[in-house]
Amino acid sequence: AEGNASDESAEGIASDESAEGIASDESAEGIASDESAEPAKSADAEATGEGQLLVRTTDGGLIITRFRSHEFSDPRVVFQNFAKGRTICGAAVIENNKLKNVFGRVTTPKPGESQLQAVLRDSNDAVSKPAREFVAGNAILSAVQQLATGDFSAKDSQVILFVETKGVLTALQVAFNLRDFQTSRSLHERLRSQSEIVGASVIGDFKVVERAVVSSKDGATRRPASSAPSAPRLVVLEAFGRTPFKKQMLATPELLGRHGIQLPERERPRERENFRGAHDSRRDRRDR
Repeated sequence: AEGNASDESAEGIASDESAEGIASDESAEGIASDESAEPAKSADAEATGEGQLLVRTTDGGLIITRFRSHEFSDPRVVFQNFAKGRTICGAAVIENNKLKNVFGRVTTPKPGESQLQAVLRDSNDAVSKPAREFVAGNAILSAVQQLATGDFSAKDSQVILFVETKGVLTALQVAFNLRDFQTSRSLHERLRSQSEIVGASVIGDFKVVERAVVSSKDGATRRPASSAPSAPRLVVLEAFGRTPFKKQMLATPELLGRHGIQLPERERPRERENFRGAHDSRRDRRDR
């Protein structure tokens, strides 16, 4: 069991967001393990020859990099947990997000990085690895995540995912927000028990560009007066893989309903200003 540890979001040698229920106590001692523990080697460790971060996996598949201090208080427990493992080469003790002690060899900080940040970085990398591999291993999820984390402007769009059941495309009945794809962890938690995702459609507002109107009298540029606003129309902005909703298709309630899909209720747009009336008011003031 080797001695690097890290995680930006956890105290101690701790798992990141996905390590639920394993909290460090006052002196969480870092690089250690039980019989199920196994080393997790980061890219930096491979490049520098550093030791490997020791992790253990829960029955639910969560990666844990944090160990409680009581696991080291009884020599018999220490022997049972670590005698069959690889040699411990280092440990970090963290309390309340403060580095209390370092023993042996742990993660080497990068330029401008503190020892605590380095330890937590390695822990975060180890804990998030299953989720990252899950998303990277599916071309559809990976493509949608690239869209969500890139320059795509409609980040509040809805995403409909499709699986194949006995040769028939079936939509997941829960629509995702595109922002859900910005982190691999949420996708892993929600989709790891589903069948393989084979298609996705990103659905958002169909935006109509209003052209300005130039008055022939004074040359001023004005927007046209508008009537009461209509309900927003939805369109398929992007499509990946096998999906019946192709790019630029209007996503009408009838079309979605045929596939058993009901998107969340959307608010009607605000009443637009009557620009003709506003113009008349300004003209009256000029006349006066």
